[in-house]
Amino acid sequence: MALGASTVWEIRQDGDDDNGGGFDETVGVDGVDYSQQAAAQLSGSDGACVAATPTTFTSATGGFTLAMEGNVIHIYDGTNLLDGWYSIETFNSSNSVTLDRTPRDGADVSAADFKVGGALASVGGLGAVFSTADEAVSGMLAFIKYSATAYTFSTTSANAAGGSFDASANSMASKRFALVGYNTTRTRANTDADLPTIDANGNTAANGAMIELAGTTTDKAQLVANIILDCDSATASGVVGSSNQHNNAINMDVTNSTAVGLKYVSAFRCKSHDNAGSGFQECRSVLCWADNNGGDGFYYADTPEVLCVASNNTGDGFRCPVPGQFACASYKNDGDGFEAMNGWFGRWVNCVSYDDGGYAFNTSYSSVLLNCASDGAASGHTNDTPALEIGKITLSVNPFTNVAAGSEDFTPNDTAGGGALLRAAGISVVDQTGYLDVGAVQHEDAGGGGTSTPTGAISQQWAR
Repeated sequence: MALGASTVWEIRQDGDDDNGGGFDETVGVDGVDYSQQAAAQLSGSDGACVAATPTTFTSATGGFTLAMEGNVIHIYDGTNLLDGWYSIETFNSSNSVTLDRTPRDGADVSAADFKVGGALASVGGLGAVFSTADEAVSGMLAFIKYSATAYTFSTTSANAAGGSFDASANSMASKRFALVGYNTTRTRANTDADLPTIDANGNTAANGAMIELAGTTTDKAQLVANIILDCDSATASGVVGSSNQHNNAINMDVTNSTAVGLKYVSAFRCKSHDNAGSGFQECRSVLCWADNNGGDGFYYADTPEVLCVASNNTGDGFRCPVPGQFACASYKNDGDGFEAMNGWFGRWVNCVSYDDGGYAFNTSYSSVLLNCASDGAASGHTNDTPALEIGKITLSVNPFTNVAAGSEDFTPNDTAGGGALLRAAGISVVDQTGYLDVGAVQHEDAGGGGTSTPTGAISQQWAR
């Protein structure tokens, strides 16, 4: 057998990467989840298993209870032992439990250390758990709990205690998996404001990323959510997926990488800032913000960015081939606001460029602009006459509510010649009357909920 797909793992700063770290609520009916605590519920050093009962694990000292059913037990450092993480399937007695599979390595096990329950301590420790197919089962979910101080790397190695997580280098590759940060609401879809931080602490992750995902098909996608990653000017990237973008990053904050913040993922509501290279590379980005990066804000996406902001980057705000952008904002990037790279045609709808260093829209004759705005940037509104431009908006002053570093608010202000021209000026669905603002972030009318703020409009607030 193997661990169950319903096994849920827990990482806590005061945990231990030798702990059991997981719990499967579908095993038995009397189990208590001991993974959500710092220390193991039971530990020992006299574990044994014999050929006659190959899945029965015993301890002369004992201490097993019925409540341990469903908990993961880590068994290690024994004689003739297959070190690993096992599920307690059945409680037999205080001295005996039945496991999901045998821990014997061809002969009887003796003098094995073991720990039942208790949280893991690092994402690298979780990667170590997934070293075999019996422990890395498609469908598993892991949580990492918020702490006021950061989790820190202590090694450059991936899938090792205190190191980075690399699904491409362990047995979780090409399997469904999710790693989610939380504080008080331990669910996959939580919206907790306080996010756990992982700091590379000067360690250059050998795999090139703090978290690397390896979902390879749409039915084997992987997810990372609700985590702040500080690469500490040492590690190349925060989150890297596979080139087919079958991996998802949600509500992630990535900073201080030596290359790209996020790469090869579908990114939703992520922030990538203060990285040496681009903020997002070859990502499918929605509701994302790239700020103060050493390259382009968004580089080489094969699908349109939607409701995204690029600001203060040393390259272009958005530099992508064919797809274009919908309802995006570019502010004060050193290069173009929006570039259809390599002369490809762009498709821009309800987008705004202000104070960019090149062209507002670096386009070609085959491009289309619908209800787009700019101040002409440094080089001009466009570098070529597009095939079609409808609803052009010319700005004469800053259209954003606040562009001061640390207090950015990209809602359109009410200044004449500025944000007032963007309010409710976006093009809407055919045969419908809408009130979309031009740009990524919608304003709120006085009194709240005015007609210029459609249901589901994007808020400027980030959960961090």
